[in-house]
Amino acid sequence: MDSDSYNSFFRYQRMLGNYPAKVEVGNFDGHIKYRGDFRTLPKGSGFASFRRMSDAQFKANHSKYTSQGYILVWYLRMVHDGGVDNVATWFK
Repeated sequence: MDSDSYNSFFRYQRMLGNYPAKVEVGNFDGHIKYRGDFRTLPKGSGFASFRRMSDAQFKANHSKYTSQGYILVWYLRMVHDGGVDNVATWFK
């Protein structure tokens, strides 16, 4: 999915009570595409999930969420012509 389609899908999955256990990013013929593996969010749990993060943004988010007791459950870093795309999900 392109970025806008993934955003819509993410919002829909959140409405259903799901979280992205895994988010993949790839460059297909010069187009950045995303796909997510969504799972049911257990009652009382929380998550934080971001994509399109620079290395500095990932580092700041990782520090923030791990200090709050979240565990990094998915991380992927892709380098492409436009720069770097870090995607990550933290779970608590």
